[in-house]
Amino acid sequence: MEITTRSKNFTVSPAVRDYTEEKLQKLEKYSRKIIEARVMFSLERYRHIAEIVLRLNGGDITGRAESSDMFSSVDTVVDKLERMLSKRKGKVTRRRQKKSVRDPKVHLERLEKVASPKPREVVPQEMTVDEAMEELEATGEEILIFLNTETSRTTVLHRRKNGSFALMEPVN
Repeated sequence: MEITTRSKNFTVSPAVRDYTEEKLQKLEKYSRKIIEARVMFSLERYRHIAEIVLRLNGGDITGRAESSDMFSSVDTVVDKLERMLSKRKGKVTRRRQKKSVRDPKVHLERLEKVASPKPREVVPQEMTVDEAMEELEATGEEILIFLNTETSRTTVLHRRKNGSFALMEPVN
């Protein structure tokens, strides 16, 4: 990680600079994708302000803290960045875990376990539509294939969920 420090309204002592670099090196345990850290120190009357911008491989994270001492400002801002990075790391691991749960191989295994439908041979009987409706009512089935005596065609009678019937005939 490349660390760049700048200051406004005062000169940064080497002790503060070394302390900041040491603290920032500890942030690498949360993300190895930190490209650059830009540190801006400023002094406004009695307020010591430390602002750190971390350039990551997926965006920037910015933290800012102010106190009466520059060392405590650095501590506070590094703690904030640490929380942000750990939260970001948690999101990444949760996404990875969700992807592993939604593995397409799991869905294929479930589909293989479902029995494939076996063909059933049906010999259509000759009857009228009214007789077919009575037959369907008596058997409790949803579909009946029969030979319609009125049209001399193979016909399918289907009982819908609402109780009505649908009549289907092939078109030549």
